[in-house]
Amino acid sequence: MSAQIDWDRSGVSLQSTRVNLGPSIGWVDVAGGSLSISAAMALALPFGVALVKVNVTAGAVVLTLPSAKGVLGIPPSLAIVPVTIVDEGGHAQANPITINAAPGETISGVPSISIATNFATVTLRSNPTDGTWSVPQ
Repeated sequence: MSAQIDWDRSGVSLQSTRVNLGPSIGWVDVAGGSLSISAAMALALPFGVALVKVNVTAGAVVLTLPSAKGVLGIPPSLAIVPVTIVDEGGHAQANPITINAAPGETISGVPSISIATNFATVTLRSNPTDGTWSVPQ
């Protein structure tokens, strides 16, 4: 069961889903929202965004991921959802999408990656123990 609510009316609707993390942790609520980007910008993704849809016809988009370690004091951050970034408009070849890790963290061993293929999708998973993001194969 999931619910989609824009709690603070920011345009980012967080979706909450119950996930079973095994016998030692049990069921937890995991937040995950979506964000649509239609103008060139640099943006630090807020915690809880699971899907970023980019449709920018002119200009660069630079996204900075939240910390892979989560946020102390926010229980859903114990189960950080994967972040999927999609070139929804098919303009990434002319307008690449740069994805930066949070300061001091990496994405598969490098500080940033880029989407430069039209209609490409990248899904990133966090490793909260060492503060890294990875691109699953």
